Amino acid sequence: EFSLSAGKFDYNVDRAKKIISVNVSNSLRDQDYYVRLCHKWFTCEDVGAFAVIKGKESFKSVSLKYSQPLPCLCIEGWLAIPDARRIQLCPFENGKYYTKVLWDNIVYSPATQTIAWEPACPVLVMVNLCRLMKSNDHCEDIPNSSKNSPEKVKYSRVDTHPRLCMKFTTKQGSWVKCPFAHGEFP
Repeated sequence: EFSLSAGKFDYNVDRAKKIISVNVSNSLRDQDYYVRLCHKWFTCEDVGAFAVIKGKESFKSVSLKYSQPLPCLCIEGWLAIPDARRIQLCPFENGKYYTKVLWDNIVYSPATQTIAWEPACPVLVMVNLCRLMKSNDHCEDIPNSSKNSPEKVKYSRVDTHPRLCMKFTTKQGSWVKCPFAHGEFP
């Protein structure tokens, strides 16, 4: 819950239906209120769901649908007046579970033999290529493959071996993704 000069702004997340309900209460001057979902980078980039809560309505609530519970998925709300201050609340920013989805966006191009990963949210991460060992499921780093990046990471001339993986390391821990393990790429 967050207090505004124009009242109170709070939300409820229904994870099963992937809906965020936003409520505005104690609204002053019967002003309309804008609410949207966005991905927070340097600014908050629109992700489609947008609504207007009419100031004249007695029940000031709206439901916004989301596709993935990303750490940078935020609710942004502001009064429909010029230069109104925007409030951002990010329901999924804490929690290790939600960082797992950040490592899913791996793309392989057979034509150029490049593998690339692009984050869905800003994240400080060290990316390595590694070899998954049969004996103990440990992923052994491939020398000279480390890349620090808050943005896109790309490797060229990659062999599509089933045990070739990408390891992502942050302050929260490490995650290994093996894009060729299940024959998803040629």
